[in-house]
Parts: sequence; C-alpha cells; structure tokens
Amino acid sequence: PDGVHVLALPCAELADGLGASKVGNIVMLGALLEATRCLPEEAVDHALRAIVKSERWLALDRQAIHLGWAEAEK
Repeated sequence: PDGVHVLALPCAELADGLGASKVGNIVMLGALLEATRCLPEEAVDHALRAIVKSERWLALDRQAIHLGWAEAEK
C-alpha cells in the first residue's frame, strides 16, 4: 500500500555482533529513528544519557543506535 515502508533487519543478530543480545531493541530503535527521521541525534543521545545510568550500557546503547541507523540507511 501507498505510504507503507517495510524494513526488515536481523536486529538480534546485529546485537549479538556487539556482544549483547539485550540491545536488539536498541538496534531496532536506531533503525526506526533513521527510517522516520523523527528525532535529531542530539535528542536521542540526551534521552539515553538521562535514562541509562551505567556507562557500560550507555556506550553499548550508543553503538546499537548507530548500528541500527547504519543498517537502515543501506
């Protein structure tokens, strides 16, 4: 149908490549943000910093977001 965009990505597999399958949802979020371009990168990073308290998980979430963006661009 018109106006429908389908994007299929192996988010869990991509997250496994980062070493943490738990960030599959963040890879998916990155892809969604790239596909819709609904938020600027600065806003996404600000929200992550406000929500994620662990530096380790913050770094991993940032990697996952960027991976999702990159995969959605392809």
